[in-house]
Amino acid sequence: MLEGAISVWQQMVKRGLVQNEFSFNILIDGQCKEGDMQEAFRLRDYMPRLGVCPDVVTFNTLMNGFCIRGEIQEAQYLLVQMLNRCSPRGQIPEVEVVQDNPASSIDNRTLVTETEVGELLSMELLQGEHLKPNHITHTTLISAHCRAGKLQEAFTLFEEFVRSGIMPNEITYSSLINGLCKAGKLLEARELLKEMQNMGFFPNHVTYTTLIDALFKSGKVQEALQLHDETVRRGLAFDTVIFSVLIDGLCKGGKLAKARELFEKMPRLNVIPNHVTYTILIDGHCKTGNIEEAWKLLDEMEKRGLKANVVTYNALINGLSKKGQIDEIVEIFNTMPKMGVIPSNVTYSIMIDTYYKKGNLQQDFALYDEMIQKQMIPNVVTSLHLSMD
Repeated sequence: MLEGAISVWQQMVKRGLVQNEFSFNILIDGQCKEGDMQEAFRLRDYMPRLGVCPDVVTFNTLMNGFCIRGEIQEAQYLLVQMLNRCSPRGQIPEVEVVQDNPASSIDNRTLVTETEVGELLSMELLQGEHLKPNHITHTTLISAHCRAGKLQEAFTLFEEFVRSGIMPNEITYSSLINGLCKAGKLLEARELLKEMQNMGFFPNHVTYTTLIDALFKSGKVQEALQLHDETVRRGLAFDTVIFSVLIDGLCKGGKLAKARELFEKMPRLNVIPNHVTYTILIDGHCKTGNIEEAWKLLDEMEKRGLKANVVTYNALINGLSKKGQIDEIVEIFNTMPKMGVIPSNVTYSIMIDTYYKKGNLQQDFALYDEMIQKQMIPNVVTSLHLSMD
């Protein structure tokens, strides 16, 4: 598809049809999404030859391309280059910026810190709206730092951007909240949620889902349910993801009946359970020893045209293993390839553990050899079992 777009664009250039920032930015975005930053930069450098100046969208797109690749320093160099271009000549101190060849290494260059970026922004020397960094520039860099687990850098940039007059939006706040949740800083995440609301931004269901999931995972079931009640009061639309998160948290928190109640409520709210939702409930029932109900859910799932995956089968095998039902386990294990599902490292580990507890060492070693042949790496428990015999 991208090749076709480039071909049409080249024909337009040959015919002398007018090109603008919009058409160039679409192509640059396509190259960035393909991971071809060198071609993206070649297009940017070609723009002035046709009398088209790169604008803030051009730079934001290139920065996002680097951020997707995890090359945050390159993105920050690009921001400095952007600042140098939109300031009166000589009034922003020269900072070594990303070269036109994005593949060049930054190892031999002085790193641009988030504070230095902020200092450049705060000089208030920027001229011309078309190249001023905006909230998208701001959010792109902050989100990249959050994804990389660099929360200190993300918050430094956040503060520097705000000082320079570039205000955050709900996406910026959501990125920071997500980063805090992943780092286990739930108190800070809740405080930032309040700040977000005080600033007049309304969290969307993604922000709430992130926080609810983190609260469940930290064992704060009641707080997670209270936050869920808040989403109901605010009239936020529910989707399959948030229901799956809630059901998963309730199952892991030992509230299987409440989880099942939510599951039954989904169709009434026009929300359709997917294979993830079913797998979560199947796993919950298996862990409480209710294998019969787990089988019923699997049957219902398949009747709805949803395909069980390796995680679904592993949940069943694990549940049956706890009951010592070897024959049923073997039947599932042999059925999986026929259903197009390849047993995983976890599948083999559960099987080996089950045979070990039953004293069937011959089958244990046979499965272990099969794992090695399939280039799977046995886990510590599997290796320990076999090394003891």
